[in-house]
Amino acid sequence: MQSKEITMKFKKILTSITQSLLLSLGLLISLSMGLAIGYVGGLVKDQPVLTQKEMKEQINNISKNSEVYFGSGEKN
Repeated sequence: MQSKEITMKFKKILTSITQSLLLSLGLLISLSMGLAIGYVGGLVKDQPVLTQKEMKEQINNISKNSEVYFGSGEKN
């Protein structure tokens, strides 16, 4: 009889700890997502909304040059 009581108390404690950890994890994930969304929103707040045609033009525009720097400092 006594071992059943101990087992029940252990289950209650374990359940309580598990629920607390899941709640804390959920709150941490929510906070992280809010921070990430706010950061991205702050980065793009001044960007104009492009039309579909303008987006296609910018995607297909390959006239921009790129520069590659090697480990020796040589530029290509």
